[in-house]
Amino acid sequence: MTKRLLSVFFSLVLAIGLIPSFALAESYWPDPNPSRFVSGSVDKPTVTVGDTVTISYDISDPDGVASVSLGISDVDPKDADPNLGIPMGSASSGDTSSGFRYYVSSSTAPGKRWVTSLTVTDKAGWVTTIYDATYAASMGYADAATADLSALTFEVVGTQAADPNPSRFVSGSVDKPTVT
Repeated sequence: MTKRLLSVFFSLVLAIGLIPSFALAESYWPDPNPSRFVSGSVDKPTVTVGDTVTISYDISDPDGVASVSLGISDVDPKDADPNLGIPMGSASSGDTSSGFRYYVSSSTAPGKRWVTSLTVTDKAGWVTTIYDATYAASMGYADAATADLSALTFEVVGTQAADPNPSRFVSGSVDKPTVT
């Protein structure tokens, strides 16, 4: 009886839209036609301040691709720690072959960047997260969909560029030199 009540409850919740169906798709049921990483590349393996690197990828999905989000980390996948937060980038596209543009600002720390995951939502609403195989092994994701995402690695160098128009102090004052 309890299973039946839970089933009715979740059906009701889905019907009124309190829990998006795409969230349940990845959590509870496997996609019958999961997405697959075919290939990928970066247009610039080395970038500096002011550069934009384009991370291109080709995803195969029988249902079509609605959107793709990338997980980008500055921690080597083989050294990943489950307790570290992973900076995220995201891209959305309506086709299987697209790209994500990563802008390097003066506050971007130098070092390598790895794409650790591609989260694909297909046009049928199924969500598949494809992890870099090394990252998945390091994190203990034994049953996860994996691919070799090493072609999506790039390095940020020379981010300490001098500001061509630096700020300068002109004047200042204090309204009360002594306060209690």
